[in-house]
Amino acid sequence: MSDNSNNVSSIINVLSNLSSSPTQSLKSIVPLLTPPITPPILIKRPNPENTLSSLPPEILLKIFGYLRIHLAEESYEDILNASLVCRRWHNCSVTILWNKVDIRRKSKWFLIRNYIPKYGHLINSISLFWVGLDNKDKQTLLKYCRYIKILSLVKCRNLDKDFLCGLVKLNQETLRSFTIWGPGVYESLATEITDDLLLPMLNYCKKLKELKIQAAAITDKLLINIANSTSNHNNIWSELNLIDLSECGKITAGGIAELFNPNIFPKLFNLRLQYHEENDLDVDFFDFLAKSFPKLKFYLVIIDWYLETNPFNGTRYVKVSDDLQALSKRRHNIILETLISGRQW
Repeated sequence: MSDNSNNVSSIINVLSNLSSSPTQSLKSIVPLLTPPITPPILIKRPNPENTLSSLPPEILLKIFGYLRIHLAEESYEDILNASLVCRRWHNCSVTILWNKVDIRRKSKWFLIRNYIPKYGHLINSISLFWVGLDNKDKQTLLKYCRYIKILSLVKCRNLDKDFLCGLVKLNQETLRSFTIWGPGVYESLATEITDDLLLPMLNYCKKLKELKIQAAAITDKLLINIANSTSNHNNIWSELNLIDLSECGKITAGGIAELFNPNIFPKLFNLRLQYHEENDLDVDFFDFLAKSFPKLKFYLVIIDWYLETNPFNGTRYVKVSDDLQALSKRRHNIILETLISGRQW
């Protein structure tokens, strides 16, 4: 307060002598009117190169991937929250969300399909369960889904050979696992899986590692075509290590035998088959396979479907069950599975 009073008194003195020396008087009053300079307050900001958002995209994707692993089905709260942080996090979150598309309800497919034109290129794995595909759906999938690694079509409707062949052909460089599941006994509306439906796509499975054809009406014709699809030393099945033919009631032991050529399937180590006595897929045949190909694992299945469509009384079932269990103990590469309610091996 005293400093301000002194300044005021000095200014009054200067103004009173202004007439005698105006220039000098003004020069002396300027410092008195200039406020004192205070040093600026320096705020230390974080180095942008040391923040989480500065991490490379591949590292962020790895981190966000752990969020997806621990999420319950259809619960994406953590990923969605991360997508709101910034544009960079949003892009990574969207990549994680669309990496795997698993559709198990019609209503969910009706919602998801509208976004495939925008995000279809991010889909690496797509599983459609009990979905009816119209022509627009098929064209959308063919146009926008070009990097699929895992394709699963379970009990779907309106499938046709042109669509399947086109989708596999477009993704032949990336596709590693193909699963198709027919109507079985009860789902009469699902597309029946036949030789003619699958044959056109066989030439485009060159990098496939897993081929699963289940609850299908395929015959030995398809298996023979698979075995003979190698030509000019160009083996399209060189990477295949698993074939699943469970619930395929029309294939026989003769058709299965066509698959055992090491020149065609050099990496085949797993074969899943349906027990079916009428087609010679019985204990003796499985014993022969296990003994002849000790490096392969054979997964043998008995299911409700077989018991309900064949005369197989309880006593007979118990004997077959005991014989298969004895076989699995005798052959280390026989693995038993059952899909029968209330019965486990």
